[in-house]
Amino acid sequence: EWARFPPELILGIGRVIMRTLMKGRTMKISSAQGTNLSVEYDPYLVGGSISVSILEHGHVLPGSRATVPLGVFHLDPGEKTEGVVVLDTLEGKSGLLREPVTWTVERNRVVKLDGGIDADEVTKEMEGVENSNFIEKIVFGLNPKARLMGGLVHPRHHEAGRHSGVMKVCLGNRPGGVSSSFHRNGEVLRPTVQVAGDLLIFSM
Repeated sequence: EWARFPPELILGIGRVIMRTLMKGRTMKISSAQGTNLSVEYDPYLVGGSISVSILEHGHVLPGSRATVPLGVFHLDPGEKTEGVVVLDTLEGKSGLLREPVTWTVERNRVVKLDGGIDADEVTKEMEGVENSNFIEKIVFGLNPKARLMGGLVHPRHHEAGRHSGVMKVCLGNRPGGVSSSFHRNGEVLRPTVQVAGDLLIFSM
C-alpha cells in the first residue's frame, strides 16, 4: 500500500517541508526517550524524495537520484552538529532494541555509545575503522502509508524508515565527502523536530 501512495502528495508534503527548512540552518531534535540534538544543515543540499531541483522541475534531473518508492528526505549534517541521540532501533536487528542505545555526538561524530549489549556490538564493529563515528546523513520518513512496527520485522527496516516522521541516523561513509568502509544506521521512531521556531515534525 505504501508503494502506491500518490507521488504528487509526497511532493506536496515536500514543498511544505522545504519552505520550513529554508528558514534556518539549524534543526533541533528531541524525543521522549531523551534525544536532544542540534543539527547544522544546508537546505540546498537536501536530498532523497525532495530537493530544490525536484521541487522546481517536478522530477529528478539527469545525474541525480531519489528513493523509489518515494518517501524520505535527508540532510548532510555539518560540523556544528552536537548533542545526544537515543535510538529505538538499529538496522540489522528486527523490531525494537532490548534497551535504547544512546549516541553522544560532538562535532558531528559519535564519541560515546551507551545501551547494553547492542551498544557494545556497534562499538566493536567501529573499532579501528577510520571515520566509523562520522554522521554521514540524517534521514526522515515522509510516507504516511508506510508501516512502522510492521516495517521493523525485516532487519533492514526498509519500509519503517519511510514512515512519516521516523528519523534515521547514518554513520560512516559519505560518498564524495568523508570516506569510510563502515556504515550503520539507527532510528528514532518518534522525534520532534523544530526549525527556526517552527514545528516541522511532532510526535506524541
